[in-house]
Amino acid sequence: MTIQDIYNIYTIIQKKSINKASQRLYISQPALSKCVKRVEEEYDIRLFERAKGSTIEITAEGELFAEMAEIVLRDIKHFEEQLARQRSRNDNNIVFAAALQRASSISGYVTRWIYEKAPAYLTEIRTYPSKELLSVLKAGIVDIVLLTGYEPDPELYGKTVTESYPLIYLRNGSDAGKKSRKDPGKPFPVLAMEDLKGETLITAPTGTGSRRQLENILSCSAVKPPLREESNFYLRTAMSDAGQCTCILISDVLMDSLEIDYSRLYCLPEKQSLKSVVTMVCRREWKDDPRFLLLYNILYSYYNR
Repeated sequence: MTIQDIYNIYTIIQKKSINKASQRLYISQPALSKCVKRVEEEYDIRLFERAKGSTIEITAEGELFAEMAEIVLRDIKHFEEQLARQRSRNDNNIVFAAALQRASSISGYVTRWIYEKAPAYLTEIRTYPSKELLSVLKAGIVDIVLLTGYEPDPELYGKTVTESYPLIYLRNGSDAGKKSRKDPGKPFPVLAMEDLKGETLITAPTGTGSRRQLENILSCSAVKPPLREESNFYLRTAMSDAGQCTCILISDVLMDSLEIDYSRLYCLPEKQSLKSVVTMVCRREWKDDPRFLLLYNILYSYYNR
């Protein structure tokens, strides 16, 4: 059985007709029928039963074939995409990735900086869930990632860019803000997690960087508020604005373009304000690459404006 056989039979399954599949594939019906027979004989299976007219019914063995075909064809497509990206790269390309909210925060600054000061370089900024960033980096899909909570890895090299700390974005209409207190050393009034008793926190899914940070905060608190998951950062803040839930923001991803009501932002007390390190990570062979150094300088200037 060849990859072409898999594709041909999967097309028949999708079209539920050898006739329609032959038109889609530009292959004669007899040739497709021979393809099906060859695979059936090779594995001693039956893929289809003839139904009304020219339509066919897929068998239980055919269903198993379809599941296998989806995986194989998806992986082949992924391989071809990676191969195309690899061939298109040159020494002036930088493929960089971060979680959605962080990428949104820095993309405009990075793009403008390179356009104005290093026009010979081409930068592509992609977004992935934070828990996938290291895997796409190791797979060679991207060259550099920016993330929090990086643990040293012998295959990779990381360099600290800045620190981030959590901020409470109190839901619109909440009275919890009355319990806040001023602290001259903080940019916003201070609220403790205990002050949020009765509040529901909306949070990123388990396994993400911001969720881990929230779990660390809660481990230092006597209050365990109910949690509601929402993967979309913008929806989390929108639900806070709508008065539905309180959310925790990370200081380094407050975006100029995001409409945040700063009057509802609060810092946590020192024992709960667990800072995390924002790290730029690359594969070890990229450690001294001019592109890594360039991007590091850009991000360092962004976070230290």
